[in-house]
Amino acid sequence: MEDQIPDYRAAFLNNAVPMCIIDDKGNLCSVNRAAADYFGNMPPGPDELFRLFSDGAGTEGGPVLLAADEVPVSWRGEGARLLAAVDVTREARESARLRGALEHIRVAEEGAGIGFWDTYVREKRLSVDRGWARIIGYDVEDLGHSMDEIFLSRIHPDDRERVEAFIAGLDDGTTTAARSEFRMRHRDGRWVWVRSVCRVVAYDVAGAPARVAGMHMEITQEHEVLEALAEAKKKISLLSSVTRHDILNQVSVILMCDELVRGNTSVSMTPEQAGRYWDMMNAAAHTIERVISFTRDYDSLGMEPPRWQSLGAVVRNAEILMHGTGLPVTLTCGDMEVFADPLLEKVLYNLLENAGRHGGEASRVEIAFAGVDDEGAFFTVSDDGTGVPADKKKCIFDRGYGSNTGLGLFLCREMLAITGITITECGTPGEGAVFRLVFPAHHVRGYPDPA
Repeated sequence: MEDQIPDYRAAFLNNAVPMCIIDDKGNLCSVNRAAADYFGNMPPGPDELFRLFSDGAGTEGGPVLLAADEVPVSWRGEGARLLAAVDVTREARESARLRGALEHIRVAEEGAGIGFWDTYVREKRLSVDRGWARIIGYDVEDLGHSMDEIFLSRIHPDDRERVEAFIAGLDDGTTTAARSEFRMRHRDGRWVWVRSVCRVVAYDVAGAPARVAGMHMEITQEHEVLEALAEAKKKISLLSSVTRHDILNQVSVILMCDELVRGNTSVSMTPEQAGRYWDMMNAAAHTIERVISFTRDYDSLGMEPPRWQSLGAVVRNAEILMHGTGLPVTLTCGDMEVFADPLLEKVLYNLLENAGRHGGEASRVEIAFAGVDDEGAFFTVSDDGTGVPADKKKCIFDRGYGSNTGLGLFLCREMLAITGITITECGTPGEGAVFRLVFPAHHVRGYPDPA
């Protein structure tokens, strides 16, 4: 450079841009003052210098240089390169800050069950992130590339027409932003509810939507709570109607008997007959009392939304309600949790009370996890008492059946059904009662590890 372009020596040495010259063998030939200042007047070796100028790396905690230009030159008759760099310290630090923010977003995304997606309208190509794939139980690499393969093929048949209309409105520009809720098939076969919120983020030269981006959020539990509350409302309405009917029937009995006893009819009556009518009125009054007591139990149906509950804690609370009068209970469910109406505690209380009341010589109760299959997760509440006769197994859950109020097991069934739980009796007569509760599999967590 000294031989061929001497007029540029001052421009090289005094330039505010860090510059250096490296020969074709990788040797450092010269650095200008700006580069010397950057290196603290301690020129590095060729490898370090080349790394600093070419890769945008900087000294730890110091400024960051990025190669901006490379010009072939001659140095003392040999081939060489003039490297010029720019200081990108601020940009590098901003990039690091953004990377940190993205990590925070990813953590929040995973915790909130959120995923992001992006699609190019013309190509029908969909890109999703890890959070989006996790909502339906997959890794991103397992999903494919096309809109149909990744997304549409997994929509519930009852929701697909609505989802396609949702997409069409964005693609043709009818709407620039939209939201929708629908079900998608999870990898384990169940349906999960998803809320999708999106907007058009880019347009082509003709002004038509070119790119749409959005977010998915899993809202399965939200829908399950709403469905459970709606189911509870229906049951309350049904039970209230039945209760009013029962009370009115008993009131009719009382009024009829009162009219007969008072002699307001042409029928003559002996004292014995009058006594029987008085007994009928008394029995009707007690029936009304029992029915009204029953309303106290179902009055709280659906008052609180379903929630995740520790089965162990629920059983302990049910035992407390027994005030020490119940049978000893063994629980073999580990740390399992179930998604159910808060009245699950009342259900277990009723089952424990029934074991003591109707179990004959029963000495214990066991509550156990019995396994899981396509039907759901099974739990059993069993005792070692007299059991339930074969011809009574179904009718014990009917309203009005039983030797006490005839409402306990009927109400248990109604409480459990709010969140899709079924109950049956499957014990062997003479060997004890076994009540089998089947929960939807995804309403149970903390399954024990297989032996």
